Parts: sequence; structure tokens; C-alpha cells
Amino acid sequence: IEAARNAYKVVIGSFLNIDVLCDWLVKQERNVLLLCSGWKNRFNLEDSLYAGAVTHELLKRTEDIKLGDGCLALQYLYEMAKDDPMKFLSHASHKERMVKLNLKRDIRYCLIPNTAPVIPVLEGKYLVKLEA
Repeated sequence: IEAARNAYKVVIGSFLNIDVLCDWLVKQERNVLLLCSGWKNRFNLEDSLYAGAVTHELLKRTEDIKLGDGCLALQYLYEMAKDDPMKFLSHASHKERMVKLNLKRDIRYCLIPNTAPVIPVLEGKYLVKLEA
């Protein structure tokens, strides 16, 4: 979030708000940069899976979209995982850390689409609900 602080607008997405976020992004008619938080400055499978899902959903909503190779690759990753994302993520490099932290239920919950149909947006140093 801090790395994007000077962007036009910083919004937060997850599977929990994917539809409302993608609908809003299409209406913006602006370039979109997806920043994945990763883990300790390394590629992170679950965040990348979400970026692929966003790409997939944006393509369903509009044909007027140009993808960079990164988004295209992550869309393919998502298409491989979409039928059972929990199983797909069971192969993640830091799955042991997640198990030790007893986060299996939390991860399963975070993969449920559209359970929190709000968009957090950065205003100053706070995240607030985006108003339509």
C-alpha cells in the first residue's frame, strides 16, 4: 500500500470483494496496476492467484483491455487453479508457515468470492470505504 501511495487512487482487493472491485475498475476507464504484497520481497502464490482472477474477471466485463505479459501469465495461473484454489495453494512454498499459524480456515474463507462487497480505498494514512 505504501509503495502505491502516490498513485491516482489506491484500492484494496481480495476474492472477498472481487466482483464489486472489477465492476468499479471497468467504470474508471483508466490504466490499472495490480500490486501483490508477496512475502518478504518474493513472489507469492496466493496474491498472484488473486491478480490472475482479477484479470480473468476484467476480461469477462470488457473487450477494451490490453494485458501485459505478467497479467496474462497470472490469468493462466488462475485458470489452472480456479476449480480448487485451496488445493492449488496447498503447494505454496510457505504452506508450513500458514499451518503453524493455524490459518487454514482463514485462507479458505479468504478464497470465497464476494462475501464483503465493499472497496477499501486509501485516504491519507487510512483505509476507508469507497463511496460510489
